Amino acid sequence: MEILSKKEKFRYEKEKEKRKKKIIIGSIIFIILGLFIYFIINSAKISSNLNIPLVEPSEVPKGKIHWHPKLEIIIEGEKIIIPNNIGITPQLHSPTHTHDEGDGTIHLENDNPKSKPETMSLGYFFYLWKKPFNETCILDKCTNIDGGKLHMYVDGNESFEFENYVFKGEEEIKIIYNK
Repeated sequence: MEILSKKEKFRYEKEKEKRKKKIIIGSIIFIILGLFIYFIINSAKISSNLNIPLVEPSEVPKGKIHWHPKLEIIIEGEKIIIPNNIGITPQLHSPTHTHDEGDGTIHLENDNPKSKPETMSLGYFFYLWKKPFNETCILDKCTNIDGGKLHMYVDGNESFEFENYVFKGEEEIKIIYNK
């Protein structure tokens, strides 16, 4: 049996501590990288449903607009509250936004809608809200995943334009998802 001198023991303990620190630091880096990759993959899944629809300039009115269409979303019988200040942050005041009415009023305030025609679509509103909406999905419900039915009505008439719908003025839009 080999007996270590105090100096050798001290050096051995120091090396042992260095190995421990390297393992801990390596583990932390591995966890952070794993979380980063997880975030990237999941944000890509969400953003795949967050495309800004293209709007033909011919569909966009000339001149200044100040409209207040209403949006109502009902998922499996439950009315979804449209949040305040969608499209409004300290860095952004989008021409398409909400305030604090809590009644689904979307504000469209634009001096020149032709300069940014995409802001005139319902899909742009959902893009600002960072929620998926298209012919198969609304928020976290998708017809191709859970077999539900998605319908959209504009002033009581069924519309199949979904995210491509271009606002016309003071219309009432109702989106209904049921299983």
